[in-house]
Amino acid sequence: MHLLILTAVLSDLPKFETTEIETGLDVGYAVRLADVNNDGRLDVIVLDSKRVLWYESPMWTQHVILVGETPPHNVCMAPYDVNGDGKLDLAIGAGWQVSKSYTHNIFWLEQRGPSEPWRLHQIGTWPYVHRMQWMDVVGDKNPELVILPIFGEGKIPAEAQNNRLSIMAFEIPRNATGRWREHQLSRDLTVAHNFMIRDRTDGPGKEMIVASFEGLTAFRRKDKQWLPTRLVTGDQTSKPNKGCSEIAEGGRRSGTRMFATIEPWHGHQVVAYTPTNAPEMWKRTVVDDDLKWGHAVAWADLDGDGNDELIAGVRDEKSPQSRCGVRLYSFKDDHAVNEFRERLDPGGVAVEDLAVGDLDGDGRPDIVAAGRQTKNVRIYWNLGK
Repeated sequence: MHLLILTAVLSDLPKFETTEIETGLDVGYAVRLADVNNDGRLDVIVLDSKRVLWYESPMWTQHVILVGETPPHNVCMAPYDVNGDGKLDLAIGAGWQVSKSYTHNIFWLEQRGPSEPWRLHQIGTWPYVHRMQWMDVVGDKNPELVILPIFGEGKIPAEAQNNRLSIMAFEIPRNATGRWREHQLSRDLTVAHNFMIRDRTDGPGKEMIVASFEGLTAFRRKDKQWLPTRLVTGDQTSKPNKGCSEIAEGGRRSGTRMFATIEPWHGHQVVAYTPTNAPEMWKRTVVDDDLKWGHAVAWADLDGDGNDELIAGVRDEKSPQSRCGVRLYSFKDDHAVNEFRERLDPGGVAVEDLAVGDLDGDGRPDIVAAGRQTKNVRIYWNLGK
């Protein structure tokens, strides 16, 4: 459904047009962009609390992959061709909110023929599963499914928040429907929320950067172990939550890399970090603190000038003047000096998650946001300046 044109009239940011492709979600926990049907176009995948949905480009036709076959609630997903048959599959994590133990709460969905239903396979179980991504953690050049729980072990969340959590990886078996071998990567953090994977800055290979009560922690593989390095501590003055909640990396035309976070954990600040001349030291800039419960961050070069803009999703309403929705930020230089903030479609989506990609092939990144209280999915088409 076509809705409106939004114009960033006070800045050099581009104009956006909005299309709403879903209005009937329970909780849109996650959204990903991927070519589901191998037609060369990015589609939209949405993880709802009891359903898995994908919306087919270019008409955004809804397809239901799964309904009610997993423990409530579905919370995270990671697309990948698990069995190597050339069709995109999907790993999902569920049953994260409650203390009850499930036989399985981590699965993968096998895509079969165009007219056949997807098949659900069990992977394993892990308490309080919250985020997942694919990365080679054993050094065999094949990706494993990395699981980040939100809490440590405990029968109730209050107990689990005080225990160290286990970052786990599940290795795809030779027969993809067989048993997945488990690898424990870390027990160094307590309450976490999200993580990212990037190329290592100190040599070949990948590293994980995890947002948690401790701040941002990089995990790098050495001698078959994943060793932690604290990058920043985030907001350690807030109570009861502290540290960082979300994490994304962007870049500048000069080559400078920047991090973005939400602080503290489930917090009210959009924060940017830029490197200093000292090794592993970062300058912290609060970009925006006029929000309630930020729940997503991303970077993209929205205006085509070679510098990434920061995109943040706000989940909850703070006031009539500070609403939920997507917010955009640009910077004057490499030191995270805020140049402009644009509230894109205020109140339009209570953002639980967002994703960025070129959906129409025009070379400009578009934004997709999935909502919680608003129960919707909207595409923000980047029209350029």
